[in-house]
Amino acid sequence: MRYRVAETFLFDTCTHKCAYCHFAESGKVLDISQMRPYRDPAFIDRIVEFFNNRTTDEDKWLLTLTGGEPMLMPNLERFARGLSSCGNKIAFYTAMLIGETHPTFRFLIEEGTSVTDYIMASFHPEAEAIEDQFFRRLAMLKAAGHSVIFRFVGHPARLHRLDDLAHRCREIDVAFHPTPLFSVDYPAAYTIEERQALEKHACSLSQVIQLNGGIDTVELQCSAGSDLIFIDLRTGDITPCAHVGNLKLGNLYDDTFVQLPPVIPCPLKGSTPCSCDIHFQQGTVGGSSDDRSAFAAEKSGYVSPVSFDVLSRRITEAGTRFGTTSPLMGRTETVGQGALDNEFVKAAYRMNKTYFDGPYSERNHPAFRSRQS
Repeated sequence: MRYRVAETFLFDTCTHKCAYCHFAESGKVLDISQMRPYRDPAFIDRIVEFFNNRTTDEDKWLLTLTGGEPMLMPNLERFARGLSSCGNKIAFYTAMLIGETHPTFRFLIEEGTSVTDYIMASFHPEAEAIEDQFFRRLAMLKAAGHSVIFRFVGHPARLHRLDDLAHRCREIDVAFHPTPLFSVDYPAAYTIEERQALEKHACSLSQVIQLNGGIDTVELQCSAGSDLIFIDLRTGDITPCAHVGNLKLGNLYDDTFVQLPPVIPCPLKGSTPCSCDIHFQQGTVGGSSDDRSAFAAEKSGYVSPVSFDVLSRRITEAGTRFGTTSPLMGRTETVGQGALDNEFVKAAYRMNKTYFDGPYSERNHPAFRSRQS
């Protein structure tokens, strides 16, 4: 039995205001209209049905939920139970700012382990104000039986926290997974000392790949469009991955999906590197970049760092090349800050609201857009 991966984008709405995130910089994080469709049980069931109708005894789905903050999704319990009825699973890419009494958190503690493959919990700047609570939540999830990974974005102003946070993760047996900051300048702009601080805590190939800006895609072969797809639940469009938006494979709301061959040349063709860690962690990009074994270890608990040079040689000695252009991630003008001021984000939302209510929402599928108001 295999699990095909569906990178599933829910909405822009978020609990955080990270300066290295375009959703915060533009004010999109405050757009609650994108959450409203999920309040309709029929809408939830329509999404579930799409996947369950394409599930067999041999082929299941793993939906990696992202946004925005997926823990804010209304009717998440209905969504999870519906998918699990056919053996499908979900994973969360979350900032874990929801409280311990929140319905989603209670669901995860009380019955969520059977449907959840893993929880990637990102410790962003705003979480530092509730650091002890944050770690307590991770410990509770770990004790309940969840696979929990602590993710840390390596903003230069926060690198001094690496050793301490790694120690706290080891204490609760949760994997510590620092990743580089992505912006127009980073990761290339790290000083030698900053780079070494991140290298010291690497335990996987994906961290090496990301710190080097991604894999060159000129001759890259992958299984995107087959073993992995990307779905934006606002438009319903299905593409091979998050960075390939111009190759439509179908639409969830139209109940269409044409799967690509098992192995294809990367559609990016050198225009930008492949830098999404999930592609390596799930084996979508195989060969010397296949990071599935390291990711399985991280899901089990704390993993001691591995020599960065050893990890790098495993990639480069096989002839794999790193990219030479900037990845299409984290392109904000506010990246020099940690978290944006509330008033800044509110002002950005007010300034862009006409666009959000107009052209930005008009691109959404009628099944989604009709439920936004």
